[in-house]
This record gives sequence, C-alpha cells and structure tokens, in this order.
Amino acid sequence: MTDNAAIARRLFTALQDADVPVIHELIAEDLVDHSPMFGRNAFERENLKESAVRFKTAFPDVRIRTEHVLADGDKVLVYEIVSGTHTGPFGERPPTGRTMRVQAAHVLRIAGGKVVEHWSVRELDSMRAALGVDADGTPHGD
Repeated sequence: MTDNAAIARRLFTALQDADVPVIHELIAEDLVDHSPMFGRNAFERENLKESAVRFKTAFPDVRIRTEHVLADGDKVLVYEIVSGTHTGPFGERPPTGRTMRVQAAHVLRIAGGKVVEHWSVRELDSMRAALGVDADGTPHGD
C-alpha cells in the first residue's frame, strides 16, 4: 500500500524546490482541480510545473513548511505555510524586496501514487502585498 501522506510531503518539497521531474511524476495528467487560482487550474500538471519554476524565480528563498499532513484513505489534507522574499521577477512584476507569508490548506486525492484531484483554500493577501497588487491583480503604488 502506498503511503499517501509521504507522497503529499514529497510533492510539497518538489514544489518548494521547483523539482519539475518529481512534480511531473506525482501529478496525474488528467488531474481535476476544484480550486482555480488566478483564473486557471493552478494544480494541473503543466500549470503546476510552470508555476513552481516562476515562483522559485520570484522568491528564490521560498520555504514551504507542511505544518500538518493528515491522511484518510485516498485523501490527504496538507496545511502549509509558504514564505519568501520577492527578489526576482514574477511575470511582469519587478522584484520588490518584500517578504511574504501565505497559509493554505489543500485536500489531495491520491490514486496509483499520483494526485488525481485537488481542492484548496488559500490566504493570498501577503503575496499580493509583496507583489504590490490588489486582489484583482491591479498594481498599486507603494
């Protein structure tokens, strides 16, 4: 039997490190993302790989702490705290030097050693502040 909690921990370590091959390995090609972010299904395999690299470029010191990982059958709850300093470009946003700390809770359904479904709730105010954007993505002055 596969240890689903270990798979979830491995995935979040890969996200922190922008380890694209591991992300590719652990996310099912046909993953269903029930929690779009920024107008797209962020946890789908190709989007997640791209986002991990973009995030690591923007926040090179990113740290993803998995505070709680609770497994129940094929579902795993992960409560994470993401922190980092915005020292690289993030899309069109130049570095601000601001630090951010974001909390999120994810539910992953794992089958055959891969994440096949994803739900999440994210607190993004700190990231928006670090990037200098409002909730709708509009840049704001400092």
